[in-house]
Amino acid sequence: MIADVAKNGSDPDVRKAVVAKLKDQAVLADIAKNDRDFSVRRAVVQKLKDQAVLADVAKNDDNEDVRIAAAKKLKNQAVLADVAKNDNDPSVRELAIVKLTDRAVLEEIMMNDPQVSATAQRTIVSLVVFEDAMKLARSRSRAENRRKEDEMPLRCPKCGTTVMLVNRFDMNVVYESFDIGSSGNCPGCGYHYRME
Repeated sequence: MIADVAKNGSDPDVRKAVVAKLKDQAVLADIAKNDRDFSVRRAVVQKLKDQAVLADVAKNDDNEDVRIAAAKKLKNQAVLADVAKNDNDPSVRELAIVKLTDRAVLEEIMMNDPQVSATAQRTIVSLVVFEDAMKLARSRSRAENRRKEDEMPLRCPKCGTTVMLVNRFDMNVVYESFDIGSSGNCPGCGYHYRME
C-alpha cells in the first residue's frame, strides 16, 4: 500500500513524504529511475544504498540535481571517472572529480576539459600533498622504530629506572637523566650516582 502511494500518488510532496518512510531498496530503486518529479527522485537517492543503482542514476537521470545527489554517494572510482569525463553538466563533473583518487584520470581530465581543469588540478594537488604527507609519516615512523631498536637502556641498579640510553653500536649517549661527569640522582628512587 505505502509503496503504491510512493510510486503512483499524484502529489509529489506526498510521494516524498511516503518515500521517507520506505526502506525497501528495490522499490526505492524503481522510484529513483522512474518517478516523473526530480525532487522525488532526489529524495529517493538519499536513501539508496545500492551502488549500481546510484551509478545508473548518476549517469542517466535527466536532472543535474539528481545526478549530483547520486554522484555524492558513489564510491566506485571507475563510475566516478566516467561521470567526471562524460556528464554534460560541469557541476556534476566537478563533484565527481573531487571524489577521484586516480591521478592519471585526473591529469587526463585536467588536460582535456577546460571547464573543470582547475578543479581537477586542485584535486591532484590535494592528492599529492596527502600522499607526500603519508610517505613522510611512514618514513618518520620507520626511522623512529630503527632508532629505538638501536638504543640500549642503562638502568639504575637499585630500582631499574632507565637513567641513560646509549646507542648500542657506538655507545654514544642518546638520553641521560643527569650530566655525565657529575653527580646525579635516579629519577625513580633517588639513588645517588657519581658518573666519571
